[in-house]
Amino acid sequence: MSIVRSASALLAVSLVVIVVACGGGGGGGGSSTPAPVGSKVFAVDEVNGGFGSTENNNPSPGTAIAITRIVSGASTQIPVGPGCSGCLPSLALDSGRDQLYVSTNTSVLVFNNAGTASGNIPPSRTVGGTGTGTKRHLQLNTATDQLYVSTATGTIFQIDSASTATGAALASRTFNVTTLLVNDFITDIALDATNDVLYVGLNRNGFGRVGIILGISGKSSGSLPLDAEIGAGGAVDPSITVDGPRNRLYVADFLGHVFVFDNAKALTTGAIANRTLTLPFSTQHRLFLETANDRLYASGQNRVVVINGAGSASGSVTAAVAQLSTINSDLTAVVAKP
Repeated sequence: MSIVRSASALLAVSLVVIVVACGGGGGGGGSSTPAPVGSKVFAVDEVNGGFGSTENNNPSPGTAIAITRIVSGASTQIPVGPGCSGCLPSLALDSGRDQLYVSTNTSVLVFNNAGTASGNIPPSRTVGGTGTGTKRHLQLNTATDQLYVSTATGTIFQIDSASTATGAALASRTFNVTTLLVNDFITDIALDATNDVLYVGLNRNGFGRVGIILGISGKSSGSLPLDAEIGAGGAVDPSITVDGPRNRLYVADFLGHVFVFDNAKALTTGAIANRTLTLPFSTQHRLFLETANDRLYASGQNRVVVINGAGSASGSVTAAVAQLSTINSDLTAVVAKP
């Protein structure tokens, strides 16, 4: 697929429709000439090679939303699929600085002014020091301005001064997760900056697990052992996210289930989930928890599921579902501002 065709494909699917009702919803009054509002929700499309965004982070049931802005094209340096699984596996968002980090198979791209970014624009910079390769996942500690980048094979890099780091910046610390065997790999990472815990999604020879690393900020470069390891509820390549202030861990499998673990930092090996959420669609969802509003976003195929009150939800959930107008897409990561 050419870059021109890719951009056209993204434009063709720019309508998002809410198809399943749920509680909550945006709204509020406005003047007849409202000032432009920056985007709050960002999702990357691995098939079409770009990311789209919208200012509506909590859509009302039954409404239709246009993807307000699309970033795609040769200048963006975002790879175009299909044919490269894991080439766009992860996003990280610095809401305060309005910077979006996009993990690709060759680099980590950073787009400044992410809320208003649109079109075939180049990234503001690239972040170096983390090598290349597919399935590299990102987590950002905005309080300390540190970016964590994981590789599938078990290495985790820490980049300091992430908000200004460039391609010449080297990792300040490099960890190697121990206990990974030949057929094991990292599937995701989730940073709880509140409790100083790093969670690591694992595929252990076809079986999903989640590793727990306590006190990550004080770890030295080198071997990084797991303090505990729990099951992932049947997930093969678990996607994970964490609610640090509420100390909850969320783990998604490939069948539309999300397993919720309370008191996450104290979990010990063999712990089981406190409850299970069943999403409206059976697919591999990629998770993001927006903590200020206890709102869970789950992207998969051409949809983003939005669940309010995620911390108390259980069983089959009613959810707002933002759905692209074509299935020729794969939303491999989603992030959101409050």
